[in-house]
Amino acid sequence: MAINKVQLPDGTEVVIDEWLHYPLFSTIQIGSTGGNGDSTNLRAFSYVQGMRVPSTTNVTGSTRLADARDTNMVKRGGLNYDEAFILYAVTYEAFSLTESVNPGEDPFLNAPAPVLTAENLKRLQRDLLIEIIVGAQQQKPQLRSPFSFIGQSAGTKSYASTGLVGADVGFSQGTGGGIDARNQRRLELPIYIESQQVSFMKVSSPIGTIVGLDQQVRLRWYWDGLKRRPVA
Repeated sequence: MAINKVQLPDGTEVVIDEWLHYPLFSTIQIGSTGGNGDSTNLRAFSYVQGMRVPSTTNVTGSTRLADARDTNMVKRGGLNYDEAFILYAVTYEAFSLTESVNPGEDPFLNAPAPVLTAENLKRLQRDLLIEIIVGAQQQKPQLRSPFSFIGQSAGTKSYASTGLVGADVGFSQGTGGGIDARNQRRLELPIYIESQQVSFMKVSSPIGTIVGLDQQVRLRWYWDGLKRRPVA
């Protein structure tokens, strides 16, 4: 077992810890059908590699098992016995699983997968509610906000010389802001998650279906913060 407490001859107890910058991440998938996105009620940070990725009904391959691209959690729905976490910021990456073509526009907009259109990202930002729950059987979230309240600080920057990629064909790409650490949603008061404490992120659409969403979406959420590893 790891040694993380030392008692000095005068009775003083010293806790030896190693705190590392170690963002946690977890993926969810949202499907669409009939021009609307699925009603959503999913839990991120609730599984480990080898378990099913949380997905709504109409996601292609909705029974996909998680791998190292989906999560770096080592215990489902919480932290291991020798860990603790101080969460001070939240951000995300968004990917589409299907293409989007809107021929009704002039020029019509095209977004080949894994690009998510600006319109679809705005629909997600409009309809999704984000809640971080810490503690067993807790109903009151530590953080509750609409998706639009959370900026994007992770991902790949893209550039285009013009807005057109062909004759009367426009390219649409959604972004939650500049890819910069200053753009993530920083918490006024960091959230402390203790060893073996239950914790997860609930992603839901309280109004039901996500109106107008015409791409299947993969959202990878990040909890940015410090992770404690005891010194052995």
